[in-house]
Amino acid sequence: MKKYWGLAVLCGAALAWQGCRKEPLNHLSNAETRIYITQYDTTANFTTYKTFSVADSVALLINGQNVGMELGPGETAFIRAFDSAMTAAGYAQVSKESSPDLAVNLTHISTNYVGVTYFSDYGDYWDPYYWGYGYGYGFPGYFSAYSINEDALAFDMFDLKNAGSNKQLKDVWSALIKGEDIFNTANVPAEVDTLFAQSPYLKM
Repeated sequence: MKKYWGLAVLCGAALAWQGCRKEPLNHLSNAETRIYITQYDTTANFTTYKTFSVADSVALLINGQNVGMELGPGETAFIRAFDSAMTAAGYAQVSKESSPDLAVNLTHISTNYVGVTYFSDYGDYWDPYYWGYGYGYGFPGYFSAYSINEDALAFDMFDLKNAGSNKQLKDVWSALIKGEDIFNTANVPAEVDTLFAQSPYLKM
């Protein structure tokens, strides 16, 4: 009984200390500010896909406006980390000219406002011929909170294998990372690992 009583006192003291801190959100580490969102098409059977290719540059959106493509150290690190994670999950990496089963686009979303936004169909910023044949993009929409000078990185994985005659690429997996210092190259591998940990269905 004394053992449990002592544990209760210790837990109570810890809670009291935490509750007395001023603005606890201001004391979060950069890692603690990061949010990871993943979603997937529940009808997709990922074991039927064998190959993948990741776009060689990243689309840049600033306050909802497309400003072109970029490939800085952070973006390069994300592409390489994603390549490694997909290979570790059992997929074979091929060039985009080799008709991969899965195609992955990355989008850097930079905002300078406070509020909530709804991301939907930002595939308009991608060249419809990037993956061949003038494909269109079908994106699921999702809500995301954003704040002043916040950066986020979105991943979208498309099914090229079953694109069909309508040439519409179906988004079978998407993810969003947001928070402080997400483009620091030292943080990137762990961030991508977190996305895959949240998505065990991606493993072959």
